[in-house]
Amino acid sequence: MSSLQITFGRYVLVERLARGGMAEIFLAKARGEAGFEKTCVVKRVLPHLAADPSFVGMFLDEARLAARLNHPGIVQVFDLGREGEDYFFAMEYLAGEDVAAVLAQSDQQHKHLPVAIVLRIIAAAAEALHYAHELTTETGERLGIVHRDVSPSNLFVTYSGTVKVLDFGVAHTISKVQRTEVGMVKGKTPYMAPEQLRGGRMDARADVWSLGVCMYELLVGERPFLGGSTPEIALAVCEAPVPSSRDVRQDIPDAVEALIRAALTRPVAERIPSALALAEQCKACLRGLEGSAPELAQFMAGLFSAEHREERLMRIRRLDSPERPGTEPLENPARGVRPERVPSALATTFVRPRKRRRIWVAAWVLLVVVAGGVSAAAFLDRVRLLRSVAPPPPVARSAPLPTPTPTPTPDGPVAVPLLPEPEGSPEPTPDPPPPPPVHVRPRSTGKLVLSANVPVRG
Repeated sequence: MSSLQITFGRYVLVERLARGGMAEIFLAKARGEAGFEKTCVVKRVLPHLAADPSFVGMFLDEARLAARLNHPGIVQVFDLGREGEDYFFAMEYLAGEDVAAVLAQSDQQHKHLPVAIVLRIIAAAAEALHYAHELTTETGERLGIVHRDVSPSNLFVTYSGTVKVLDFGVAHTISKVQRTEVGMVKGKTPYMAPEQLRGGRMDARADVWSLGVCMYELLVGERPFLGGSTPEIALAVCEAPVPSSRDVRQDIPDAVEALIRAALTRPVAERIPSALALAEQCKACLRGLEGSAPELAQFMAGLFSAEHREERLMRIRRLDSPERPGTEPLENPARGVRPERVPSALATTFVRPRKRRRIWVAAWVLLVVVAGGVSAAAFLDRVRLLRSVAPPPPVARSAPLPTPTPTPTPDGPVAVPLLPEPEGSPEPTPDPPPPPPVHVRPRSTGKLVLSANVPVRG
């Protein structure tokens, strides 16, 4: 992916890494006094949502909450600000892969993730979530944080073997209870706890359920609760029997199978009581599997090729490349910037040229058929005739054909007549004379001349 090198306040945005439903994420370089530079990630609220107070509120809640979380297993946020109309926050850059990519890469190589590797990932994520669950204010008041969106895409493993929990964007806290709309459910349906789907009261055990779903999926290769639609998946989560992981993998120990079932117990009071208890039970299962799998760093090096890891690390090297001359502040595609001035990685909201051409052709047809009073059959005959005519000789640049004034349409493209009228031509009459004979390009030796009269309705 090419470098953007776009100035955004005191940051230089180098590459867009992802775009979600509420924000987009850029690899960036923070600049300061005396040549200070720091590699980071900038998360910016999407332009079309910047004027929506509810979305901006959620975005700022995420930033403020994440800034409170100071744990090696949680991605660190160190800046929150506003550049023009764009709200953003900056966080640490992680060189690695999310767990969804780890699972996909393992599937591509037609093998299951080792049981010990899965236990290490879940144990580390559970410890980080327990820290968030128990976090208090400066006065000792418990915040009551529940992540609510624990899933493989929000768990991250660095190439050095560190597990991080990402994206507290829909996290629940006691202070947000009064602002939560009645009946609103936030998160990914296949990973939600039953009480979350029903809109009931939640605590840390909702995240324990989600970690249990992740553990099953990482071991088996598919989620435990399936369905053809979101309501069907929600019904399966709330009522379907919990499948056995050992039906798919015989090498899963009984203790691990029992741990999954304990995490996926629907009565909240009977579920594993905390994320810390889940982490401790994962470590207890690991003690019987020591030596059966490499450490996480070695596993990541074996799963992802050196070329793949090198390509990811090249992002850091792009940060040290000199900026292109004439670097401009970040422009907003949703606020009327012309497409040619928007970098390719940002120009996602404009109509593609091929689609524009289709709109122009449709406008042509509509204008000629309706305004000219030509029937569909007669119009098709005219098009076939025009396509069979030999192309005219090129016109010199010094004497271009006059261009008719375009007629704007509601969608933005312009509609023009099928053929431009010569300058100074008389007004059309109801019964125009038949056209002169038309010469057709010969397909073989000799010369063929056709004469055709094309009726045109007045």
